[in-house]
Amino acid sequence: MKALKDEGVSNWQPRVAHAFSQWQCCMRQSLHLNQLLCSPLPEPQCARLYCGPLLHRLADEDIIKQLQKTLNGQKKEIYKNLKTILNLKPFLNHSKSTGEGSSSEEECQQLQKTEEEENLDQDLIINLGNLHIMESNLVIGDSALRNVQLKTPGTMIKCIPGAIAPDIEADLRLAKHRFQKIVIHVGSNDIQLQQFEDTKNSIASVCNFARTMSHAVAFSGPLPNETMLSLNRWLLEWCPENSVVFIDNWQTFSENPGLIEEDGIHPTLDGTALISRHLDEFLS
Repeated sequence: MKALKDEGVSNWQPRVAHAFSQWQCCMRQSLHLNQLLCSPLPEPQCARLYCGPLLHRLADEDIIKQLQKTLNGQKKEIYKNLKTILNLKPFLNHSKSTGEGSSSEEECQQLQKTEEEENLDQDLIINLGNLHIMESNLVIGDSALRNVQLKTPGTMIKCIPGAIAPDIEADLRLAKHRFQKIVIHVGSNDIQLQQFEDTKNSIASVCNFARTMSHAVAFSGPLPNETMLSLNRWLLEWCPENSVVFIDNWQTFSENPGLIEEDGIHPTLDGTALISRHLDEFLS
């Protein structure tokens, strides 16, 4: 990659330069929006995020083919999916009607497909059907998930610090597609802010809604804490009765002291690693 950058650009392509200029405008506006919202996302180093000479060199089809051979695993799958999305443009052009001024001959040419194009469209449809695999699982919850790292591919982790069960349900309602599996980890903030019965109702509500989005829903149980004991006991009974898998963190954390921070709520890094293993066991 460094050699490509240092080599410079000998063949500038106007359409490529125009596309990159559009992308830079989007990036600039995104940075301004992030600053306006008090920087909820870490700001990237623009010099590393965008390098004109390198990207123009990568626009060379021969170089793309060379680099494609170096990809493997999940990176190769992501590249194939992104390439599929780019192929949508010629695919959609077939469905556009011609203008009133087009001749019948032009209309016939536009509607006519060669055998090769039909095969391409069929492959495109199949690949589009597999795009959801990139985010086929969802893990969502409060700040106990802040350092969770999963080995299961195609899993989105959404950590909402300070979240209570109604916050998680509101976020799920904004989701645009179904998931193969959903894991919810919430409750510690609910117990502090609500009566126990209200907490149970809120958790039951978010789990029941999650079941409308996935056939496999799990609840990641609370960490050992005096205030959470009653909730853990209730979840042990409620989850199996309502077709929700219960991930029992209580027992394993109780057997391994030092996995919870001094605040009694958040896991240490070793505790987070244990939660990650529990989640991977369910997701895989």
